[in-house]
Amino acid sequence: MVGLKKGKREEAKTMLQGAGYDFVSNAGSARRLFFVKDEKCQGGSIRMHLHLVKVDGSQWDQKIAFRNYLRRHKKAKLEYAKVKKKATKEANGSKRKYMKAKESFIKRITREALR
Repeated sequence: MVGLKKGKREEAKTMLQGAGYDFVSNAGSARRLFFVKDEKCQGGSIRMHLHLVKVDGSQWDQKIAFRNYLRRHKKAKLEYAKVKKKATKEANGSKRKYMKAKESFIKRITREALR
């Protein structure tokens, strides 16, 4: 996730597309820009996801709170790893199913983190 200052969305979008990132429209939220890029790495490739949101906006605050909570609470971090592994298996390649499978955990931890 990258935080943007107000009025910098189009400039950032143009720059990232010029660097080989693909913009994904309708990626779940009108308040963020979402990009993907596949890079060759050690004989294979890895897909990078990049989220651009307004610094100090609600998406920024929620994601940073979630991240910081996991950093401070090892048990929650380990639980999230299990949730993600299970979601990956159950989703069978469906992004929508993967996101749905993680949703309740993320909402619960985010609520706790924002308290």
